[in-house]
Amino acid sequence: MYAGGSITKSNSTYYLYNNLSYWTGTPDLFVNYSSYNYDVSSTGRISVGNVYFSYGLRPVVSLNSSTAIASGDGTTTNPYVVSIN
Repeated sequence: MYAGGSITKSNSTYYLYNNLSYWTGTPDLFVNYSSYNYDVSSTGRISVGNVYFSYGLRPVVSLNSSTAIASGDGTTTNPYVVSIN
């Protein structure tokens, strides 16, 4: 939600939006052998769902403001390498 997502409205303008539904990897709660995690819907809305549903997984890493890109362009063959100043 810090990235611009909302549980009350869709958002197709922030960087977590990609027109697909996926799990963020962030758990919300566990009930009777079931896990409920945060997900981003295909409309960009954040919600909580039972991981029983088949979504992809797109973990998010948050970096602080002193993090800088040391090299790379973010592709699979040349990933970002970050440094902390």
